[in-house]
Amino acid sequence: MKRAGAAFLLISASVIIAALPPPPDPQDAQKAIAILNRTKTTGATYALYSWNKITPVDKPPFEEWSAEFNDGPLHRVETPRDRVIANCVERSGFYYSPTTGKTFSGPSVAGSACGINTDKQMISIRYVGRVVDPSGAADRVEVVDEDNIRTYDVTSDGILIRTVYALNSATKPIVLDVETVAVVRTLPQQDIFEAASLSLSVVPDEYKKKPIGQPY
Repeated sequence: MKRAGAAFLLISASVIIAALPPPPDPQDAQKAIAILNRTKTTGATYALYSWNKITPVDKPPFEEWSAEFNDGPLHRVETPRDRVIANCVERSGFYYSPTTGKTFSGPSVAGSACGINTDKQMISIRYVGRVVDPSGAADRVEVVDEDNIRTYDVTSDGILIRTVYALNSATKPIVLDVETVAVVRTLPQQDIFEAASLSLSVVPDEYKKKPIGQPY
């Protein structure tokens, strides 16, 4: 199953590359696509806890926590308003909103939850370079779609340790800044990738508070 899933993603990457306008350096786009695939095919086991600064257009900014959990092809995402599980090889997923009770399922859930978001049509993708974040060394890639300019910092085993969204406009204001608070190599419990588990949050209370020393 993992080999088939990886092959599908590589084929999809080739299609994406073919659809993009020619970049200044084709090898640059190929390297960025390889990093994107790394986020989609990671087999790492981890719990990642983040603190987010969100600046909506024409609305007051706010801050909140988020978390991601991964075990092989299985992935889970939580925010105060959303809980998601996905199988990143099978390209399936289930979404639940604890605030509204809304649910839906399908491959689009996996497309947005598993690694770099590929639900939106990309205009361009490029490799920016190596960076060192507070959480460690990473490769930075930039993805541009109709709405946003997105930058992602990706570890060698495919973990997203920094995500920044800017509007794709003349002024390019930042609307989302996600910084990692902690990466833990163990999971809180064993059944967190079942749909039934989405009725409860599995994020420890200590990671639902603004971190001490957070520059925001």
